[in-house]
Amino acid sequence: MGDDHAVKPGSIYSFGETNLAAERLRIVSEVFDPTSETFLCETVLKRPRLALDLGCGPGFTTRLLSRITSPVRVIGVDRSEAFLCRARADALAGEEYVAADVGRMPLRIAGVRAQPDLIYARFLASHLPEPEQTISGWAKELEPGGLLVVEDPRKLRCRLPKDRGARRLSEYDRRVGARVLRIQK
Repeated sequence: MGDDHAVKPGSIYSFGETNLAAERLRIVSEVFDPTSETFLCETVLKRPRLALDLGCGPGFTTRLLSRITSPVRVIGVDRSEAFLCRARADALAGEEYVAADVGRMPLRIAGVRAQPDLIYARFLASHLPEPEQTISGWAKELEPGGLLVVEDPRKLRCRLPKDRGARRLSEYDRRVGARVLRIQK
């Protein structure tokens, strides 16, 4: 039995791609889904034909995007095959998961020839080496009139339990909220 707490060399994720890391992302999803749901409901006003969820990890945000926006086709995109395997195992009908590096332009996503009319990225921009350049590249991938939704908090406050147990996100600064970029071609 291996050490499920260790970040393996070459891991794509800061916290690794282990069971513990996937559980951490589940907790993040549980904490932030209510605000993300509100954000998406207020922002995405028509049913997307093709929605991409960039940096989908184990699929929590893709399922949220699918449930809230009801796209004709939704594709979760991530570099981590380990997390994509998890996402595919729990996929709902109509969800697809594809490996690709969302930081490389132009986006090359296997099986996708059409331009998306919705691109969503939650908590991804802060992990990009050049977020402004990458986000501008994503905007160029949209079909005319498409919507790019980037949700990234500017500030998080966390409290560690006194027993130094598992770290949990405890407070989200709602005054800052999320950012939206509306791109019209």
